[in-house]
Amino acid sequence: MALPSVEMATSERNAVLDGVLGIFSRILKVPPSRIVPDASLAENGIDSLALFDVFEPIKATFGVGLSMQQVLVELRTVREIASFVAGRMGTPSTGRADPAQADGRTADVRAGASLDACPDGGELLPPESADPAGGPTGNVHNLIQSQLDIMALQLRLLGRAPADMVAEPADAPSSRVASTEKLIGMPFITVSMSPATCDDPQAAEYVRAFTARYTAQTRRSKEHATEFRALVADCRNSIGFDHHTKELHYPIVADRMADARVWDIDGNEYVDMTMGFGVHLLGHDPSGLRDALTTGASFGLGLRNSHAIEVARLLTGMTGMDRVLFVNDGTEAVMSAVKVARASTGRNRIVLFDLSYHGHWDGVLARGGKGGDRLRARPLFLGVTPGAVEDTVVFEFGSEEALRYVRDHSSDIAAVLIEPVPLRDPTRSSPDFLRALRAATRDAGVALIFDEMITGFRCHPAGIQGLYGIEADIATYGKVLGGGMPIGVVAGRSAILDSIDGGPWSYGDDSYPRARTTMVGGTYFQHPLSMIAARFTLEELARRGAEFPATINGKAARLMDGFNEIFHYSGVPVEAKGFGSFFRLYSDHSLSLLYHNLLLRGVYIWEWRSWFLSAAHTEADIDAVLAAMQESIEELQRHGVM
Repeated sequence: MALPSVEMATSERNAVLDGVLGIFSRILKVPPSRIVPDASLAENGIDSLALFDVFEPIKATFGVGLSMQQVLVELRTVREIASFVAGRMGTPSTGRADPAQADGRTADVRAGASLDACPDGGELLPPESADPAGGPTGNVHNLIQSQLDIMALQLRLLGRAPADMVAEPADAPSSRVASTEKLIGMPFITVSMSPATCDDPQAAEYVRAFTARYTAQTRRSKEHATEFRALVADCRNSIGFDHHTKELHYPIVADRMADARVWDIDGNEYVDMTMGFGVHLLGHDPSGLRDALTTGASFGLGLRNSHAIEVARLLTGMTGMDRVLFVNDGTEAVMSAVKVARASTGRNRIVLFDLSYHGHWDGVLARGGKGGDRLRARPLFLGVTPGAVEDTVVFEFGSEEALRYVRDHSSDIAAVLIEPVPLRDPTRSSPDFLRALRAATRDAGVALIFDEMITGFRCHPAGIQGLYGIEADIATYGKVLGGGMPIGVVAGRSAILDSIDGGPWSYGDDSYPRARTTMVGGTYFQHPLSMIAARFTLEELARRGAEFPATINGKAARLMDGFNEIFHYSGVPVEAKGFGSFFRLYSDHSLSLLYHNLLLRGVYIWEWRSWFLSAAHTEADIDAVLAAMQESIEELQRHGVM
């Protein structure tokens, strides 16, 4: 089949875009309609894992190679990637690659050929048919569809499908992949260095006018951001950076907070829908907390304080765990949980899931491997070494393959670590999968760790364990527990946490610390202010009772239902979906200007765009947020932007 000329018609370029969207769709496991061609890669959820995985199928499909440098520096959207590919197809420097050769195979898998190595002996593709339209566009579509079908089979052969679908050939070149692949991570923040242009004059004029309004209202926050970036290294300086809205890119700086409201340094008041990244379940500065902190705290360190044991009693009583370890934050809690699981089992391997977030410890910044070496995890971000994740295996969230792996490799696995409700996509929550995972780990003698940083105390006093009646061996907590103070907790069974100190022992008998120990410790562990805040929070949650989470869930449901009604009747492709009292907005389009419109109208939402409800949110607050959403969409539609 002849390649189209470099000077493609618009219809042919659209066909290439459809093909590229199809590739991203297969890699991301989402419908093509969920991918916004003109939104930034980050806004589409295209992270380092996806970027690593699309280059080979794009080369196999179109014969055009991409480098990571090109994507990071020049190609900021899926459409720009597709345009680059379309512009290079058929040029002398890029012949169409044989996709079979892309992974070292020698079988002839060109379009229209049969595949002798196909596991079921069938034909890879039907014979090429004539273009019914009789024109070049049909040829491009045929080329793309043929190569996408080839890629689908390649992905099966490489092990991306369930094991019962296809068997890996005995001579799969996994060692070749492992020896030649450069195991480095991706940048955490990917930003195009090429200034963006807008082809729509009406939209460009609206962005210009809106930027002037927004920056006038938040002038001091913008001035603060300029000096802050020069002095403080903080990922929030650049997360979500987009050339189109560069002048709007700065965090709002708070002056004071109370209940569900925040005021910035320009004097603007907001309904806070971020609530400290989910920390302030009881609201900002809840009644009694400040008094507890100022009257009960000892600000010295070095000696034990009397607050920690009170918090431990409350925690073990509420969660059903035997013992607890206090650390400083969620990352330390996860790191320590994995360490004690390894120490108590004598095994090294941990199993993770692709949607779960567990902080910034190197050992969990991993992504799945490729092809025959798929079970070999690779570093997710720059600075993470291959050695840091060599004992890590990453599976798709909810994967039956993960359950089989736990059963078949129990002698190697120390723990399975999972965020039971993934913050990145709370709609993927599955109590049936969690129960199956609990059964598999129990039968295999593998520790099950629930990372309940978000769900702990928010969805139930005992977290997901209490909500679904699933007992993990270890659970990590933080956020809500600290009431605004830094804290992390590892709660677990004695047989596991005894590896921290050898286990309890008594006076007046022959008992002693019997368990073999690892090293866990920190200067600020059990900080008196954190312990006082945690005690206050737990006592307040206990006072409000087991039904307390349901009241906040009801507020979130009302807000989500209201949003979805607005989206439906406005005809905009956005949907609010979540779990309990937190949710996200899902759309096929960039929502950056929508969020900035909400900010302009007094609704605060942080850069990661997760919404959290609290006990402090009132019906009036919810009404105000709904009105702001309605007004924002009407404005964007009036100017042809949404």
